[in-house]
Amino acid sequence: MNIFVLHYYDDVNSFNHRLFLRECDFFEQSGYNVISTQLSHDNFNPVSDRNNFTACSGKDFFSQKKEERAASKNNTFHPDIEAEIVKLESCDFLLWQFPLRHFSMPAVLKGYVDKHFALGRIYGGINIYENGFFRGKRTLLSIVSEYDEEYYRPGGLHGNIHEILNPIHRGILQYVGFDVLGDHIFYAPDEKMPDEQEKMMDDFIRRLHYISAESPAVITRY
Repeated sequence: MNIFVLHYYDDVNSFNHRLFLRECDFFEQSGYNVISTQLSHDNFNPVSDRNNFTACSGKDFFSQKKEERAASKNNTFHPDIEAEIVKLESCDFLLWQFPLRHFSMPAVLKGYVDKHFALGRIYGGINIYENGFFRGKRTLLSIVSEYDEEYYRPGGLHGNIHEILNPIHRGILQYVGFDVLGDHIFYAPDEKMPDEQEKMMDDFIRRLHYISAESPAVITRY
């Protein structure tokens, strides 16, 4: 199985980044083919523009979707963009590892989606949802929250975390055909003792042992 771990981190010493290292080590030790992309605020430009392409067909104005369609046909994605698209296309399981930001993924990670989930290669025409290019492949959000679980329960202050994340589940992941597994949320790890943090990581690694047997989550349709 080909594993792609897509990771955003604020600091290399954070729980979030240490967990990413544990995940990659587990996959490698288990004999999987593992690739990763690590994003941070200072090593990735999340803005989509003409630089996504080696040539643009539009002279008067820039239309990203029009250029993506042309680049998919003419192989004119910038090499850096092409390399990430190939990672996505080649994976059987996509693991997202990031901290929760204002009920969603960090802006840099959303910029990654905007730049690399390209029309013509990742989705397009009838190739969406059940007919998406990624049908039969799996994905999972592994998210670090700064708040305790009680805030994200149904009826809690912020509401059901899994419903909060539905725009990612439905609008990004199911949209391109992925089977979306149930989220794994790490609640307030920075408030925990080191041994408690290790147990949180151990529990998730234990889950990853059986990830190929999990059934997809039920995702709400708008």
